[in-house]
Amino acid sequence: AYLSGLLDEFLDNEYLVPNIETNRGCPYACAFCHWGQATHSMVRKYKLETVLEEIEYISKRSKNPTKLLMICDANFGMFDRDIQIAEAIVDCRAKYDFTSRLYVYTLKNILPKTIQAYELLSSMTPMSMSLQSVNPRTLKAIGRTNIRDEHYAEIVQECKRSGIRTHCELIYGLPEEDYASFAQGVREVLKRGQERIQLYLHVLYWGGETATSAYRKRYGLKTAYRFQRSSFGTYKDVSAAEIEEVVIGTNEMSV
Repeated sequence: AYLSGLLDEFLDNEYLVPNIETNRGCPYACAFCHWGQATHSMVRKYKLETVLEEIEYISKRSKNPTKLLMICDANFGMFDRDIQIAEAIVDCRAKYDFTSRLYVYTLKNILPKTIQAYELLSSMTPMSMSLQSVNPRTLKAIGRTNIRDEHYAEIVQECKRSGIRTHCELIYGLPEEDYASFAQGVREVLKRGQERIQLYLHVLYWGGETATSAYRKRYGLKTAYRFQRSSFGTYKDVSAAEIEEVVIGTNEMSV
C-alpha cells in the first residue's frame, strides 16, 4: 500500500508512526497470545524487494519528528534475510536521517542471525529476550518452552560485548504462578546477567486460549477491565476509548 501512494497522507501526518510487516504469522502457540493460534503456526514472508522498497519509501516520506518505525513481525531475526532488512534500515538512516528509533518484536529463541541483525540496529532499539515466566508449571500451562538458563546467560553476555541492549519481559497473573514463584523468577533472571526486566500484567486477548471459558474456569482467572494506555481521547467532536480485560487473580494468586 505504501508504494501505491495510498498512505501518503498518513506519512505526511507528523502525529502518526509508520508500521510495516516483513512477514506475517508465528510458529509458536503461547496460550496467552492469539498470534500463532490465529495463523496455525504458518509464517508467510512478503517479497524481500517490496519490503526494501517500502523501507526506503517510508524513510523519504515520513514527517514524524520522532523518526520512529514500527516493524509488526511476530519474530524479527528469524530469517537470514532479516539481516538484509536491518542493513536497509541502517542505509536509509544514513541517506534520509530516518529511522532514529525502531520498535520491533524479537524472535523468542535467539539465533546467531538474530544477534547479527540486532547488532546492526543496536543504536535504534534494544533486543527483547522475553521469557514471560521461568516457573515450569506455568510454562506447561501456557504451552511455552524457553531457552536453557545457561544459554540465556551466554546470550546476555554476548550481546553486552556486541553493544546490544537487552531486556527481559515477564508476565504476572499467568496460571500456576503465585507471588513467591514470580518473585523467584525475577531473581533468577537477574542471576543470568539480565539488568533490565519489564513486567506486564496478563491481558486476555480474544482468540487466545487463556480467554476461553474452559481456561478461565480451570485456572480460576478473575478479571477486570481498564482503559488501554494512550488509547483514549477526544478527536474533533468524537470521544473514543479502547478497553482491555486483565487478570487480577488466579487459583494461585489472590486479588
